[in-house]
Amino acid sequence: ANRAVASAARAAGVAGLQVDTTEILPADQASCPLLDTVNRFRGQAGAVPSLVAQQPRFEIDRGIQGCPKGLWSQSMINVAPDPSKGFSLIAIQPSGRLQQFTTNREQFAALAARNPDLYKDLGGGRYRVSMCQNAPGLAGVLMIEGNGPFDIGLRPGAIERPTRDFPARLAQLAQARGWTMQMAWFQLANDQPDLPEQASMD
Repeated sequence: ANRAVASAARAAGVAGLQVDTTEILPADQASCPLLDTVNRFRGQAGAVPSLVAQQPRFEIDRGIQGCPKGLWSQSMINVAPDPSKGFSLIAIQPSGRLQQFTTNREQFAALAARNPDLYKDLGGGRYRVSMCQNAPGLAGVLMIEGNGPFDIGLRPGAIERPTRDFPARLAQLAQARGWTMQMAWFQLANDQPDLPEQASMD
């Protein structure tokens, strides 16, 4: 990756840069069609991202507040949707399965009210969304903004593998409805010693 970035910089006429790609997360080839689609509809170039993972890596462990009993990771993503637009959030699992867990602003507000440990209002239209996931690998969140409804061929709330033509159909919808998209990626890992299983109090 260092060589690829350095070559691109030289081709652009930039010299003397120190290239560090340690924070770049590698994606498998199966993710590329969706990545390419999102990149086509990222919106204004140079705009500050409104969807950002709080850190590039989250550890799987026991005793994670807000998650079920057992081994889980709690990824945290800062979300600041445009207040003038509707939005939808889709979780991307390491397996490649997708979950459209909110389809509009009203549903997001209802989820936040029911799950205050997982949806924290940071003020100023910003939120921290926490997700409990238990499989290692590359995961992420996709945010679509614009005019709804965001009927993208997924069953809302269900975790399912998208069809092969999902990226192409998503691009068609985005083009027709003027949507913009952003993605935040992070790594889920279980590299550190896990906390011991708590003894049952029954």
